[in-house]
Amino acid sequence: MKVQDLKNLLESSQDKFNIFADKANLTNLDDLTTTSLLELISDFLTDEQKAKLFDLDHFRNLSDSIKFKIGQLISDSNIKLNLLKSLDFTSNFEDYQIKNLVESLDDHGKLEIFSDKNFVEQNLHLNKYQIPSIISSISSEKIKLELIDAYELNSFQIIDILETFSDKSKASILLENKYGFSSNNLSILASSLSPDSLLDFFKNNRSFLDNNNISPYSITKKLDWKGQIAFISNFEDIGLSLDEKRQILATLSKEAKDKIDISNFPPEYISAIEMKISETINYQYGKIIINLNDNLEKYSGLDELIAVNCMEISDNDIPKLMELCNICPNISIYDNIGLSPSTVQEYKNGEAWIGKVLSGINPDWTNIQKVAYIDNAIGKKISYSPDFDTEVFDAEEARALWKIIDSGYGVCNGISQVEKYILDRIGIESEIVSSGRHAFLKLKNITLPAEDGKLLTGDTILDPTWNLANHRFQAKPENFCRSYTEIRKHDIKDDGTDSESHKNDEKLESATLDLDEKSLRKIFTSIGVADINGDFPIKHLIDKAKSIDDYNLPEGESIKRQFEALSEYYPEFTTCQNSTLAVLQSIILNQQNLKFNRCIASRVYEKSDLNQVPILYVYVDCPKEGKKFYFADKETNCFLELPQKDFEARFECYEMDMEKYDGHRPWEDVEIIKEENLNQSSGKIMADKGDER
Repeated sequence: MKVQDLKNLLESSQDKFNIFADKANLTNLDDLTTTSLLELISDFLTDEQKAKLFDLDHFRNLSDSIKFKIGQLISDSNIKLNLLKSLDFTSNFEDYQIKNLVESLDDHGKLEIFSDKNFVEQNLHLNKYQIPSIISSISSEKIKLELIDAYELNSFQIIDILETFSDKSKASILLENKYGFSSNNLSILASSLSPDSLLDFFKNNRSFLDNNNISPYSITKKLDWKGQIAFISNFEDIGLSLDEKRQILATLSKEAKDKIDISNFPPEYISAIEMKISETINYQYGKIIINLNDNLEKYSGLDELIAVNCMEISDNDIPKLMELCNICPNISIYDNIGLSPSTVQEYKNGEAWIGKVLSGINPDWTNIQKVAYIDNAIGKKISYSPDFDTEVFDAEEARALWKIIDSGYGVCNGISQVEKYILDRIGIESEIVSSGRHAFLKLKNITLPAEDGKLLTGDTILDPTWNLANHRFQAKPENFCRSYTEIRKHDIKDDGTDSESHKNDEKLESATLDLDEKSLRKIFTSIGVADINGDFPIKHLIDKAKSIDDYNLPEGESIKRQFEALSEYYPEFTTCQNSTLAVLQSIILNQQNLKFNRCIASRVYEKSDLNQVPILYVYVDCPKEGKKFYFADKETNCFLELPQKDFEARFECYEMDMEKYDGHRPWEDVEIIKEENLNQSSGKIMADKGDER
């Protein structure tokens, strides 16, 4: 029997469904294909009969792909809806097939499906990317809004749906901003308006743009080239400033710029149109490509469109860049990490500090003396970010080169970048190396003195971050010019676990030079850090702390005297918190006669401080005098003691710190499995016997 014979039978039959219900009618066809089967079903069965096919065993045994195609043949939305509610029907379909079927329902059917959120997610297995697409396919804006409210969608998913609304509705939604969209998201939604509607929106809602910090160009650059040309044809009538119009013209697409007739444009418009936009996928994407050899005045007013990587600027071009910064004081200054820009003022302040450091270098010094001087200067200027591992930590700002210098705070890869940048300026070769957990420098082709008087040239490791505490408190840097073998020993904790902070066999196998201690002390003596005997100034604090401890004073008095010594020798200790923690834990609170049931040095913030700026505190539980609380007061540069009640009323712990103690504050009476400290991020000040550090 042929397909044509079955077709003839169907045409003459009054009960077409029973012909399909008889399995023999289909299995006896020697030329039946999927296409011909679907054609027969489409031509001869009603939607109700198509749905009933899924009750037949020989149709249930068909492939999911064929069953899906049969489902697509049903045009009646109610019938298809009932099928979708059947787990037997949907259980074997892929999620994209379910999505396709749901999208083919009418608005009523989609609303009924989506009214049961659990059914959508658990039975239909529609994911967070498919749900917005289906909601967008609904014609009723009212229903779409109801479903947006019912489902937990992110801003971009909501915008995708809202872009299908009428211009009138979108304008109303923009002004209300009930979803709390960011400026960028508002710009995306506004760019979906037609050019005429967008012109009207600009003209009638200027305050909306200003209040939401939306630059007109951020909207127009998202239009297609036809929309851009239609917009600028009438943009003289909507009250834009000259700078705003130039920003719009500069960011037009290449297609739009090629098609615009500029013969009647004023020169300031033409200069903007002629500017090229970067298409590199990084921080410069969509920004103007700057030529420092041009007349820089032409960039005036285009600050928002300018991003410069100042690490790619030659020394000869720095004066030109400074001139551009004066003309455009709000440009973005980037570095090679490129996560967050520094401001022009931060760049100027950072460069001024770098210039001061470089001017302090004796030109007759060897390269390793220059490196020591720079590493020491960085340690005295920069501290590890005290809010690292808290809910307010800004991972991007802590890695922005000039922002780090200006603020005095950064993290390992940002600090390493600062040192590499300065070394590059004086022609000393280095490379930033990452272990995946930590970043530091490999000095390349550097010449080091050896203990026997010889000079050795090769690669060695310098960890500026782990040297911060040592340099800030004028101690011997333990991570200065170490071989790979030796610095890996510093990764081994007291309990024997390996932090692998410096592990990178491939990058560091060449780092074989290890500076001996005698040579290191000579180097730091020669640059004015250590004394003539090679002793580092922290020796004075160590001696003072020991002499206080020798008096064996009452607990509270002894702690007070120790803190006073710290304040006397290092009055800035309140601002370099991670470095100070190293000194507290290895010297100040580590004296022989100071015994504690418990001692914690960490950070808190003032409850009244919305920015939650970290403040160093010390909590001790003394055997005789009980619990004592101290905080580092930045106004007096001293540790001040507070009663526990007053301390708890004024300060709060960071959530991430409390998580380490199972939701408790560290001083609360709970069993602590493991004490953590912050000083490891800035290195440790070693207290080996007979070592002046």
